[in-house]
Amino acid sequence: AAEALLARDLSVDALTESWQQLERQWRDHAAVTPPRAAGKTVEQRWRAVETALHDRLRALRAAHEWQSVACLAARAALCERLAQASDPVAACAAAQAEWEALAVPEDAAERAAFAARWQQLLALLDGEDAAARRARWLEENRRQREMLCLRLEILAGVASPPEWVAQRMALQVARLQNKMSAGGGGTPADARALLSAWYLCAPAAADDALATRFERVMHRLREA
Repeated sequence: AAEALLARDLSVDALTESWQQLERQWRDHAAVTPPRAAGKTVEQRWRAVETALHDRLRALRAAHEWQSVACLAARAALCERLAQASDPVAACAAAQAEWEALAVPEDAAERAAFAARWQQLLALLDGEDAAARRARWLEENRRQREMLCLRLEILAGVASPPEWVAQRMALQVARLQNKMSAGGGGTPADARALLSAWYLCAPAAADDALATRFERVMHRLREA
């Protein structure tokens, strides 16, 4: 049954539940069945399936996480297209329809944050000094992204530009102190939180150099 489970195309939750049931059955059987000569071979087969299944679960979870990141990226990209449109007021109706058609983030906090972000952008499309107020907001978001990118570079082990070396060193010292006091280090959850923060900084002022740095980080994280 365990070997057959590997051949089935199941979701993370379904695969985890089925495996947990098999594990309980295995333990119950082992508790009442005396060891036999063939038991060693069966045990080896079980351990091989266990290793393969854990590898499958890790891969499925990683794929699911990247799908959730892609969902955030799509919403961030639409925010930036609308903010930077030559006539954002005229583009608003089409953008709103596209926004409503996008996949919805699974995380409730991310859903709420993006909904608020979208409403904030819409409020800055029209009115007195709208262009100037929008430009200031986009620049604030760009600056936030600079710091997020630096933290992502540290986490991913990607080099930062020379002008960021001093700030990188300061952040690394603070990170080391936190690691020593709290235990542990950078985790996939840390990277996911920083990516969420990056996309929730949309829309941001265009910055080709920053975009290139972020793409290098993403490439490294996907390879991990």
